[in-house]
Amino acid sequence: PDEMAVKMLLSAIKTRVADSDLPCEMSKFLSTCMQPVLPEGLKLDFKSTSYKKLSKFFSTMEKKKLVKCKTVFGLDSIEKVFREHADVVAYQAEERGGGDAGAAA
Repeated sequence: PDEMAVKMLLSAIKTRVADSDLPCEMSKFLSTCMQPVLPEGLKLDFKSTSYKKLSKFFSTMEKKKLVKCKTVFGLDSIEKVFREHADVVAYQAEERGGGDAGAAA
């Protein structure tokens, strides 16, 4: 599940997030940018990852310099995504609905 979460983020940064979409509340970013990149019928529950919470996942991704997060009025938000990050540049988005959910980590 951890690898799936990272792949979702990389795919979202590469294919779905426009600068005009930011800043964006983390839960909204998940539902509008990350969940749609999963093959139809799949859904990732962050409680099943080692991160356990969406905010911890994004905090980890911020440390890896994939995103910049900010808390405003108690709401955790994604302020910026770094499209030039080597992992984003190298990521090849998989075809949606490709059925490759069992890929080895």
